[in-house]
Amino acid sequence: MLCPIRGGEARRVAAFLRRAMGLRIIWATPEEHDREAAFTQGLTHLIARALLPLEAPRRITTRSFDLLWEAVSMVRHDAVGVTAAIESGNPFASDARQAFFAEMDGLRRLLG
Repeated sequence: MLCPIRGGEARRVAAFLRRAMGLRIIWATPEEHDREAAFTQGLTHLIARALLPLEAPRRITTRSFDLLWEAVSMVRHDAVGVTAAIESGNPFASDARQAFFAEMDGLRRLLG
């Protein structure tokens, strides 16, 4: 995601990233970036950190469980400060977190 703020080099940077690295460029404002990252990055780290201590058994598995555990493994060795920085540094992370917890509370009430 490219957020041009100042200067006139954004198009050249985007062309380089496409050509040299094969990246797909998404143009966004910094606010749009932070709103989306609050979910894609913030919730991923939050959920993975919550599951990490559980060390679920792996003899019986499904594709969806394997993918979930892959996400956990991706943050397993990150310093706790990484998750804290993501959660405190993004002004929209709290909203995403509260929405997630509200959904979890609803599920807890539904399932007893």
